[in-house]
Amino acid sequence: MAENTVKKIATRESYGNSLKELAEEFPNLVVLDADLAAATKTGIFRKAYPDRHIDCVLVSNYTTDFNKENVIFLPKKRHKKD
Repeated sequence: MAENTVKKIATRESYGNSLKELAEEFPNLVVLDADLAAATKTGIFRKAYPDRHIDCVLVSNYTTDFNKENVIFLPKKRHKKD
C-alpha cells in the first residue's frame, strides 16, 4: 500500500497560508481581524503583509450581519513587522 504523501494540517493553518498566497496574486487583498490572529492563523498573513492586516474590534451585535451599514470598526494598534 502506498504511503499517503498529503501533509495534514489544521484548517486554520491552511486558512492563514491561503490568505498569504492569495495576497501575492491580489495586491488589494486586506485582512480585517477581530483580535483573533492567533486563533485563526491570520498572523501568517500579518507577518508577510503587515500594512494589509487590520486588527480591529467589532461591536459584537454586528458580527453576524457584516456589512458597511451596521459595523463599527475601532482600529487597534498596528503590529510591527516581525
